[in-house]
Amino acid sequence: MTVLLANAALILFYTVVFHSNKKLIVTLGTIQIFLVLALRANSYGLDAVYYMNGYGLISQFGFRDLLACINHNPLGTAHLVYPYSFENGWVILNWLFSRLGLDYHWFIVFTSAITAICFGHFVYKYSEDPGISLFVLCSMNFLLYSFFILRQTFALCICLESIPYILKKKPVQFCILMFLAISFHRSAILFAVLYPLAGMKLRKNTYLKAIIVFFTVLLVSVSILPIVLPVILSFFFKAHLDLKFEMNNLILLQLLIVACCCLFDTEKIAEENSVNNLLLWALLASLISYAFMLSNEVLARSNEFLWIFVAPLIPLMLNRLEGHIRILATMFLVFLLFFYLIYLVHGSVYDPYLTCFV
Repeated sequence: MTVLLANAALILFYTVVFHSNKKLIVTLGTIQIFLVLALRANSYGLDAVYYMNGYGLISQFGFRDLLACINHNPLGTAHLVYPYSFENGWVILNWLFSRLGLDYHWFIVFTSAITAICFGHFVYKYSEDPGISLFVLCSMNFLLYSFFILRQTFALCICLESIPYILKKKPVQFCILMFLAISFHRSAILFAVLYPLAGMKLRKNTYLKAIIVFFTVLLVSVSILPIVLPVILSFFFKAHLDLKFEMNNLILLQLLIVACCCLFDTEKIAEENSVNNLLLWALLASLISYAFMLSNEVLARSNEFLWIFVAPLIPLMLNRLEGHIRILATMFLVFLLFFYLIYLVHGSVYDPYLTCFV
C-alpha cells in the first residue's frame, strides 16, 4: 500500500517540479511505473500463481505441442487444461519467451516494460498534462490491473497503439491490431466500438442523453440482463460466470466525471480536434458499457479498454478552467483519487521487492 501511494505522490511531485518539461515527466513516470511492476514478487496478484504455473507448463512444449494446442477459433482459447487455457497469442508469447531460456520473472519484466512504455506513450501523445494523466493511471484501477490481469493489460497496450489508425480512419491497420489484441484477451473486442464513435459528431446535449441512457441500462441490468447475459457469454465460453448485480464506487466515479463534463461546452471542445472528440466519446461509451457489466466483476474489468481514456480527458477539462477555480479543481481531484487509491488497496499486502534477480 505504501509503495502505491508513494508512486502516485512522486508522479505528482514530478508534475509540479518539471511542469514545463513534458518529456521529462513522462520519462521519469514511465521508469517508475516499470520498476514498481517489474520488481514485484512473482506470487503477487490474484491470478499470479496461474500465470506462473502456466508459463512453466508452456515452456515444456516442443513446437509440435504448441501447434497442437492452438485453437483455430479466434474467439476460443488454447486447448490446455483449465485454468491454463489462455488465448492463443498469450500461449505463443509465453512459448517464444521461454525459448530464450529465461525464467518467469524475466517474462514479468518484459510485460512490465511493455505496459509502462505504452502507458507513457499514451499520455505523452494524447494528454495536455501527461503528469496528471499518469497520476490518474496510477491512482485508479489501471496500474493495479497491470499486476492482476496480465493478458488483458497486454491486449490493452496493443489497443492503445491502434489509436492513430482510429484518428486517421485507417480500418485495415486498425483491424489487424484489433485481431492481435483479441488473440491475447477476447475482451479487447470492446475497444472496437471506438472506431465508429470517433467519426460521429458530439452534440451539446449528447452527455445529458447519455446519462438518461445510463440509468435506463442500469434498470435493464438489474432486471433483464441476468437472464440474457448467460446466452451472450456462452459464445465466449464464459457462461459459467456468476451473475449478481452490484453497484460500486467506480461507477459512481464515472457518473461524477460525466456530470462534471456536462458543465462544459462539450460540442465545442470535441470540434477542436479529433483527439478531443475521441476522448469525450470514450467516456460515454465507458459509462454505458459499465452499466451492462455490473452483473459480474470479471466481466466488468473489460471496461478498462474504454475507461482508460479518462486519463487524458481529465487534464483536457481542467485546462478549460481559469485561475483559482482550476487550482481548486485540481486539488479536489488529487485528494479524491488519493482516497480512492487508499480504498482500493486497503487491507492488501503489497511489497513488490520480495523477488530478487538470480
